[in-house]
Amino acid sequence: LAEWSSHHNDFLSELLRAEGLRGNDTSHCSWCPSESASEALLQCKDCVSEALLCDSCCILVHATNPFHCVQRWNGQFFDKITLKDLGLVFQVGHPPDVACINPRLGPRDFVVVHTNGIHSISIRYCKCNHFHEAGDTIQQLLRYELYPATLSDPTTCFTYCVLEHFSMLTL
Repeated sequence: LAEWSSHHNDFLSELLRAEGLRGNDTSHCSWCPSESASEALLQCKDCVSEALLCDSCCILVHATNPFHCVQRWNGQFFDKITLKDLGLVFQVGHPPDVACINPRLGPRDFVVVHTNGIHSISIRYCKCNHFHEAGDTIQQLLRYELYPATLSDPTTCFTYCVLEHFSMLTL
């Protein structure tokens, strides 16, 4: 304890730094390809990177991580915001980099329970000519490791990760 006490100010400074901008510049997004980059106000609590992103880049980066927790800098502190609020729509039934030409939008309030919280997301199912390979709604969810709460028009799913976590905690 005596060894740590001589460094407590360093620890406190870093804890406070983590709650703020972390020295980042909000005037431009570091992920944008052009010099006319958009204002970067978004930070992901689950990504390893400390980079601040613009709305478009945040959606692009999280296309395959729709359950990450994002927050927006308001000039004084970070406010919670959802990827759904930013416009992210999670597509199932196709590989992550393949767009569906005839998607079917899922329920308006689709809820996913994950290890880091409960998320309301926008989801699309495959209904194109690839549909016979993608499977029905339930199969499309299961293939993305989402366990539906019901077999009839599910509006709630649990990630395999949260089910495994629950299993570990209850054994």
